[in-house]
Amino acid sequence: MPSPIRTYQPGDEDAQAHIYNTAAATLPGFKPATAGAVDRRYPATGHDPASRFYAIDGHGAVVSYARFNPSGRVGYP
Repeated sequence: MPSPIRTYQPGDEDAQAHIYNTAAATLPGFKPATAGAVDRRYPATGHDPASRFYAIDGHGAVVSYARFNPSGRVGYP
């Protein structure tokens, strides 16, 4: 059984975009996220995969995420 929380793995951008779009869809000014947009927010230089956390359900699917930046900013849907 996978750990219920893990750090970033390649391909998590799709799940992160889906979760964000589901959580924020009804907010005023909502702009849908794409996997490409999520990926562009994390440039290769200075990107720390350990700063992104994903909650996993019993089937191995990503169901939530949180991230933090060295600036102290924390993001979650």
